[in-house]
Amino acid sequence: GLMLILYIYQGLQLNENIKQTGYSILNSLITDTRHSLQKGERNTFQGVLDKISTLEDIKDVSLYTPNKLMTYKANEITVGFPFLKVDDKLVNPNEDLYIQSNGAYIRNDWSFRGHSMGNHSELVENFDALKNIESKKCSKCHFTIKENLKFDEDRFAHIIEKDRSYFYYNIPVERNCISCHTHWKVGKSAGYLSISMDNVKVTTQSDNRLQYFFMILVVVIISFLVIGYFIKQLNKKLETTQIKLEDQANHDSMTGLYNRRSFYHISKKILLLAQRNFENIHIIMLDIDNFKSINDTYGHNIGDKVIIALANQLSNSTRKSDIAVRWGGEEFLILLPKTDEKGALSKAEEIRSSIAKLEVENVRFTVSIGVAALDYTEDAMIDDAIKKADYALYEAKNSGKNRVCTYI
Repeated sequence: GLMLILYIYQGLQLNENIKQTGYSILNSLITDTRHSLQKGERNTFQGVLDKISTLEDIKDVSLYTPNKLMTYKANEITVGFPFLKVDDKLVNPNEDLYIQSNGAYIRNDWSFRGHSMGNHSELVENFDALKNIESKKCSKCHFTIKENLKFDEDRFAHIIEKDRSYFYYNIPVERNCISCHTHWKVGKSAGYLSISMDNVKVTTQSDNRLQYFFMILVVVIISFLVIGYFIKQLNKKLETTQIKLEDQANHDSMTGLYNRRSFYHISKKILLLAQRNFENIHIIMLDIDNFKSINDTYGHNIGDKVIIALANQLSNSTRKSDIAVRWGGEEFLILLPKTDEKGALSKAEEIRSSIAKLEVENVRFTVSIGVAALDYTEDAMIDDAIKKADYALYEAKNSGKNRVCTYI
């Protein structure tokens, strides 16, 4: 749609540029000609033409009487025929014939019908502009003004065709004109001054501007696409980085389990949903037995590996709906939604048993586990249930370790 609008606008702008160019040249020709004639320099019209001959777009300059053939007197050899572009100069092709015929080839009494070209015929061979004429009549040689011209208030008219354009000036009869042309009347039209211009140069310039604009437009579009692509890639990287940062903020860096901060955030939603549906929730809290002794005996490196192995076992032993948390140091917590006491105790025993079978660098270890239920009638907050699980864990430690106790 934008390309079509630009193309239409370019066409309109092209015609306007051609019009302004043609009128500018015609105005210059009119001004210089008037100055020449006012000085009585009637034979210097060729000099006026020479000034615009250097313009490669100009093909010919013509003078017309109103809607008729030009039939000036024989002594006016500089008018009466189009001045054609020859070797980059506008020349009057009649001049040689004038000399040869002593001016006899231009007569006021010529009729416009039936008169042959006579010795004008050699012009056809010498000038490209005349080669395509269909008839050897005066009207074809001397050219008539185009019909249906509409002159504006400044006496100008123009016709723009695909490859060539024509510009006309309606010459007004002034008082100083009638001293020579006694049959003229002041205010009437003395005839028309015309130039024809090749549109190629202006069209080429316009096309170049359009191509240049399209090129800029394409570059801008491509630039926006490239910038958009990089922005999109940057957004993806930012999203990925944000996800990683959130993941790091929500998970324990050593084990990959949830940390306390994220536990409280997630547990709020789980508790609200459980309260609404009257669902059971249990909490398992476990602690590695004699962990200080493991660190002291085997070193903190082995102690870290023990914690990681335990965390992996918890991840493998819990459901997707369960929340496994590294609560701190060697202490871990598991939130079990939709789980009754029997299920919670069974899960706790399964975890205790599987951990007792683990071996890390020839080191075996056990855990003590406390289990507690969240009672909606007693526990106002999740921390109340966690305290109960902590009490049960303390009982398991005091009872000999490597066992599961529940809060009573």
